[in-house]
Amino acid sequence: MRVIFWNIRGIGNKYSRLSLRRLVNKSKPSFIFIAEPQIKPSASNILKLGLSDFSFSIISNDCDSRLGNLWCLWKFGFNALVLVAASSQHLTISYDGLLLLTIYGLASISERRALWTDMESIANLNLPWLAIRDFNCIRSWDERSGGTGTLPCSITDFNDCIDACSLTESFSSGPKYSWCNNQKGRARILRRLDRALYNNAWISKFDGWSSKNLPRDISDHSALVGSTQCIPKPSNIPFRFLIGWVTVSSFRDLVINSWSESLLGDPLYVLMKKLQRLKAAIKTWKKENLGGLRSQIDTCVADLADIQIQLDDNYSDNLMKEATTIQISLNNLLTLEDSIWRQKSKASWLLRTQKSLITEISLDNGMILSSQTEIKEHIVECNLENMQHLFWNCPRSTKIWDWIASLFQLQAGFTNLKTTLESCKHLSSYLNDIWKAAVLNIVYLIWIARNAFVFEGFSHSINDIKRRSLVAIKDAAGLSCNSMANNYLELSIIATLGVPIKARPLPRIQTIGATGKAGAGAAARNHLGDVLGVLTKGLGNTTLFFSECEAILGAIDWAVQNNWKKIWIESDSQTAISDFTKNHVPWPQRARWNRMKTSFEQIQFSHCWIVANFSAYQAAKRRVSLPVGNLETFLGRPHFLTKIEEPNVCYFRFT
Repeated sequence: MRVIFWNIRGIGNKYSRLSLRRLVNKSKPSFIFIAEPQIKPSASNILKLGLSDFSFSIISNDCDSRLGNLWCLWKFGFNALVLVAASSQHLTISYDGLLLLTIYGLASISERRALWTDMESIANLNLPWLAIRDFNCIRSWDERSGGTGTLPCSITDFNDCIDACSLTESFSSGPKYSWCNNQKGRARILRRLDRALYNNAWISKFDGWSSKNLPRDISDHSALVGSTQCIPKPSNIPFRFLIGWVTVSSFRDLVINSWSESLLGDPLYVLMKKLQRLKAAIKTWKKENLGGLRSQIDTCVADLADIQIQLDDNYSDNLMKEATTIQISLNNLLTLEDSIWRQKSKASWLLRTQKSLITEISLDNGMILSSQTEIKEHIVECNLENMQHLFWNCPRSTKIWDWIASLFQLQAGFTNLKTTLESCKHLSSYLNDIWKAAVLNIVYLIWIARNAFVFEGFSHSINDIKRRSLVAIKDAAGLSCNSMANNYLELSIIATLGVPIKARPLPRIQTIGATGKAGAGAAARNHLGDVLGVLTKGLGNTTLFFSECEAILGAIDWAVQNNWKKIWIESDSQTAISDFTKNHVPWPQRARWNRMKTSFEQIQFSHCWIVANFSAYQAAKRRVSLPVGNLETFLGRPHFLTKIEEPNVCYFRFT
């Protein structure tokens, strides 16, 4: 697995995009992490990057109406990405059992402590994970040059976090310092802020994984490339005439000199021979003058790296001027390389040529429209489309709706948005959330595809809309707080969609006991808070602790009779809950407990205060009228249960 991280400090810049594209073409990464892109994380901005092998989807840490300062891009084929956690300082994704954590530490020590806490929480997942990039903190004093000293507590906090997470810093090559403020003289500051950390599980899976800091060119941060092997060299390619060569000044002289040499013979024969001679001359010129465009760029990058190392050790104005000259040459070569790649890829949407414009339209009545606004309005009026046709009757839209209906095992033939959104009412809330997100996203993508075709002449394929819809489905599944029904139909739909299984929570049974002439009461609730039933039992004269344990055992016995395999017992007796959790049940009741507990797949115990257990208390009040050992069970909510605990409501306890 190969990963690139770069704090690019603004990707809207032309040369930033060219540098990123060159780095991607050379390194062939699976994932790209970008910090401080300073533009919106939209599909149109991703398209402008020109990364043809990468998905148009993006994961970012957008929050609080701010632009996301961390982006994650991935190659086509890596579609099972899951957002695990995100904050203003980190973005954590999961893929194929691996955790990738990209860091952008804030400048404040107190704010970074929140990042260290998040990292320690992620370490508890016990998965192979990689924490990479800009921690905005050094680990030792020799990782800095110039400027004021770093506070010792900052270094201590960082190292303590690394030890607490059991992380190891990867072997790193390249420049010693990964960040520079690009100032001159005594104002120049250098730091090693960027690094890669991994745990033992990661290095066991990717033996020999290491990172490399590349020379700084566009940004004040070095790009970091992590992989298990060296970057492969490109293979040889056949001869093709490239338009970018025309921009090189010596190419024109080469063509003139080669073509001016005279030849005798038939005109067609002379033309053929001159073309063959020019082809051989171009091959020689390319080797002698360009030396291979990629190798020439590499040479500039290497020269720039050497000068930066010298500047880091001993600054001088001459070296700074030389670095600026090399940077300009590198930018020109990147522009030339970009032109060549555009021609090779045959990507018409990358060309910066002017589009043909309609200058005037002659109407049937003899009137001539010459204004671009009038021409646009006339074309729109002549091609007005019906929304019903666009979204529901168009053959392309129908194919998409048939496809999404087959994934959810629904009958196709949707005619409007309202009935389409209600098509999954018979399924669980979890699948309803996913279905609504899929429907709204498809409507949005159809509209975007329509606008792209009408105004830009760009045609989206149906497969592209399907791929983006699946991304929206996975996002909705991660955001949904609801659960699914545990049946074959929903399990098969979940497996088809490739989203996580979210089983319903355990049935919850609240119990209470009383002393003196005692009785036990229990109320069973499902995951939605609905009352499944109520149990009351007379116990006679007994102790409070015994009655609490008897209430729990009565509730468990009741659950066995109802064939509930996964239950959640909640009582206001903390001692009784503790004994049942530790399997220290009083000996008179131990045999019943040992016999009944084998009937369940899962039992969960928890304690609550009596002020939040009043439904079970109301059931226990009926004990007075019951003989010892007699019990009553009620299906649903009985009439005497006048008040029940409501979810998301605070109950106050006064002491």
